[in-house]
Amino acid sequence: MKHLKTMVLSSLVAGSLALSVSSFSKEVVPLDLPPVQDQNGISFLSGGIGQPEISSMRHVAKDYDLTLTFADVGGHFLAGVKVIISDGYGNVVLDVSSNPILSTRLPSGVYKVVATICDETIAKKTPVIIGRPHQVIFTWPRSVCSETE
Repeated sequence: MKHLKTMVLSSLVAGSLALSVSSFSKEVVPLDLPPVQDQNGISFLSGGIGQPEISSMRHVAKDYDLTLTFADVGGHFLAGVKVIISDGYGNVVLDVSSNPILSTRLPSGVYKVVATICDETIAKKTPVIIGRPHQVIFTWPRSVCSETE
């Protein structure tokens, strides 16, 4: 009987250790995130400066309804982008200067996103459905903000 208790206890300990080890083997993404901000009741993150922050922003994008990415045609991220998001009635719900990645939590609806950098503006309409993350990429010509134009 004593031997049976020892075997059961050993099995439980071994199972717990195996479970602990398997949980550590999952991909761990260090979260190097900027602070969550709020404007007009809209929560958002603006980041993507440096590879650790880019990875973290991509990892948490699934928790936001709309993620916007700003880059030039060469794939270089752009910061200092003026972003205005308006609802279907034309009401401005977010007006920020953004880093390369902007993740927002918005109510469901259709939004107009106007993004401007160096006097170059791109406007897009996008649907948002709560719980269904959506990504929109804004791409400017390589020469945007170039001093040699």
